[in-house]
Amino acid sequence: MEELELEHNNLTEVNKGWLYGLHMLHVLRVNQNTIGIIRPDAWEFCQKLEELDLSFNHLTRLEETVFIGLGLLENLNLGENTISHLGEGVFSSLANLRSL
Repeated sequence: MEELELEHNNLTEVNKGWLYGLHMLHVLRVNQNTIGIIRPDAWEFCQKLEELDLSFNHLTRLEETVFIGLGLLENLNLGENTISHLGEGVFSSLANLRSL
């Protein structure tokens, strides 16, 4: 599977292992949920992601390690969250990021 859309599913957090087996995933849309927490190593099994849509969720804090493992990510949508804290270097592991 290369693309997965999980909009409107009442997801509340992103945990390590939740995408187990999706190592070929390139596009993930989890917008319009109630995600408030992204756990460390959440992206361990989908490190080929190029596009990630986290818009319209309940994110308020992005810690330093939130995007570790997403070095191929090019497009990241965080729109319509109420982010009030960005950890130091939160985007530093996103070397290929073109759109935020």
